[in-house]
Amino acid sequence: MELLCLWLYALIEVSALLCLKPLGLDQALAVAKKERLTDWAPDYPQDSDVEIAAYLIDRRDAPWPCLSHYQIFDQKAQQVIGGIGYWKRGKNKEIEIGYSVVPSRRNARVATDCLRVFTAKLRTEFPDSALLLRIEQKNESSLAVAAKVGFSDISLDFDMCTLILHFQD
Repeated sequence: MELLCLWLYALIEVSALLCLKPLGLDQALAVAKKERLTDWAPDYPQDSDVEIAAYLIDRRDAPWPCLSHYQIFDQKAQQVIGGIGYWKRGKNKEIEIGYSVVPSRRNARVATDCLRVFTAKLRTEFPDSALLLRIEQKNESSLAVAAKVGFSDISLDFDMCTLILHFQD
């Protein structure tokens, strides 16, 4: 199944320097075990990457996991520097997106560029679905990234903001 997923969902070019690689089972197992692979940035994976990998491994018999999460790859440095993925929320037509970029690569437009390309991909694949982001209110950088890509506030829940991307035709 993993080979089929990688064949169907090849690299997604973000820019001349960045691409998104489907997270394969071998990489997910390494992330979950906090092993070090040679093409990973020194500060990858982060705790959120480990949690997501473990979640996906638990569901590896279904086609969904291998089709929903990507590693952010810096082609110049030849390193994985983060991750981005999505999952369906409940039975409605909402898709939640999550992403992370290693601390050493933040504030370099990586998150903005990846989120912009990724939301365009999801809009094509799920044209009738709402795309959501949940971000901590105190995370001003991520809120700024979301705003640049076109997300806006829809609700506040304790310390979290839920934002939705409205498509304009």
